[in-house]
Amino acid sequence: MRSLLPALALTLAAAACDPAPQKAPEPAATTPAPAAPAAPTGAASDLKSDEDLRLLPAVAVRDGDGWRVHLRAWVFEPEEGSWRRGAAVAALVSALELPPGSESSEVFRKRARAFLVDNESGKQVVVRISSKEHTLEVTGANGHSETTLHLADADLLAASTPVAAVLKPGDTRSFTGTIVRLDAAGVSVVSDVDDTIKISEVRDKQRLLERTF
Repeated sequence: MRSLLPALALTLAAAACDPAPQKAPEPAATTPAPAAPAAPTGAASDLKSDEDLRLLPAVAVRDGDGWRVHLRAWVFEPEEGSWRRGAAVAALVSALELPPGSESSEVFRKRARAFLVDNESGKQVVVRISSKEHTLEVTGANGHSETTLHLADADLLAASTPVAAVLKPGDTRSFTGTIVRLDAAGVSVVSDVDDTIKISEVRDKQRLLERTF
């Protein structure tokens, strides 16, 4: 069974690099409410209707009299209708020797297809934090944008502050993230032992794949 993993990796790579992927017949499903804030000045994220956005959780740390935040965004196209990606998911089921019908599991399909999207480069994302708008760095070949923002105390009044993408007028989708303020006083606990070590079994590659998918 382990000998199938290299072949699976090649299959996934070929699917991800498909130069002419089949387009999904319908736009990616998104949460329709609450609607994303519209930009009154015309500055908005240049996302297409079939492109998805993830605003990763961020941490704000003290920097002089303000806060420094390293904000990451990811723009991609799910490509739910691509037959090549469907074949890659089926190959994954076979390689892991999962029970029949696993490919129809909503949890499995959601996790597996996250590795088989089309990353979108050259995308400009605009976000709103409190009452201010910020234009992030253009996305690279991997669809990711990394931007360092310098915020004032008034921008992060709470321990946790929401971030919302500013979309074009008429786009009612909602893409949000969170900035957690790391204050100088107090106790912060960062723990991933239960998931990574005990549940995912990261030290055993075969079990890690089975647990993940």
